[in-house]
Amino acid sequence: MKLRMILTLTVLLLGAASLGAQQELADNPDYQAAIQYQKMSDDAYAAGDYDNAYTYSVQAAEYAQKAMDAVEWERIKKEAEDLIKSLNDRFAKLDAQRAEKDYPGQYETATSKHTSAKSAYSAEDYRTSLSEAKAARDALDELDKLLASTATTTDTTVAVDTTTTTTDDGTKDLVLPKYYVVRLIVLRRDCFWRIAAYSFIYNDPTKWRLLYEKNKHLLHQPNNPNLIHPKMVFEIPSLNGETREGTYDPEKKYPVMPKKK
Repeated sequence: MKLRMILTLTVLLLGAASLGAQQELADNPDYQAAIQYQKMSDDAYAAGDYDNAYTYSVQAAEYAQKAMDAVEWERIKKEAEDLIKSLNDRFAKLDAQRAEKDYPGQYETATSKHTSAKSAYSAEDYRTSLSEAKAARDALDELDKLLASTATTTDTTVAVDTTTTTTDDGTKDLVLPKYYVVRLIVLRRDCFWRIAAYSFIYNDPTKWRLLYEKNKHLLHQPNNPNLIHPKMVFEIPSLNGETREGTYDPEKKYPVMPKKK
C-alpha cells in the first residue's frame, strides 16, 4: 500500500509539473532525472522488484520537486524584476518634491520599500524582493490617489466661497474663523492641504504646513501630518494680519482670503 501511494504521488507530481510549466521544465536536468527515475520505478514495479521500485519512486519525487522549485524560483525572480522596473518608471514620473512635502508618510513608505525591494533582488532573495516591491506599489497607488484627489478638490474648494467679497484694504479688515473642526467628507477627506485651500482659511493649499505646525500636538502621531481625524479642532494662525475669531460655521458666509501676491 505504501509503495502504491508513493508511485501514485510521484506520477501526480510529475503530471502537475508537466501541465503547469512544460516550457520551463523542458530543459531542466532535475525534471529529466525525475522522468528517468519514474521510468525505472515503473519497470522495477512491473518486474516485481518492489524495493527498487520504492527507491526509484522516492528519487523521482525528489527530483521532480527540485525541478518545480526551480521553476517557481524563476517565476518569482521574473515577477520581482518586472515589478521593480515598473516602479522605477513610476518614481521617475512622480512629482517627488510635492509628494514628499505633502504626504511624507506615504512617500517614505514607498521609497523605503522600493529601495528594500532592489536590495533584496541584488542579494537574490527574490521572495522578499517581490513582497517589498508589492508593498512599494501599494504605497505608490495610495500616494497617486492622494495627489490626484488633492489636485482635483483643491480647485473645487478654492471656488466654494467666491461669491463673498473682500475689503479694499486687503486682509486687515477681514474677520475669518479662528478654529476649524475637521469634517468627515467621504469623497474628499479633510487634510491639512485641503483645509488650507478653503477660501475662508488661507485660500492657498501650499500654506498647509502653517496649520500643521500649529496643531501637530493634537495628532495621534505628531510626525505624520496625513493622519488627522474628524472632530479634531484646529487653531488657524493669522497669515497676513487678518482678524480671526470664532469657530467655522458651514452655514455662515465668510469673505475670501486674498492670495498674497
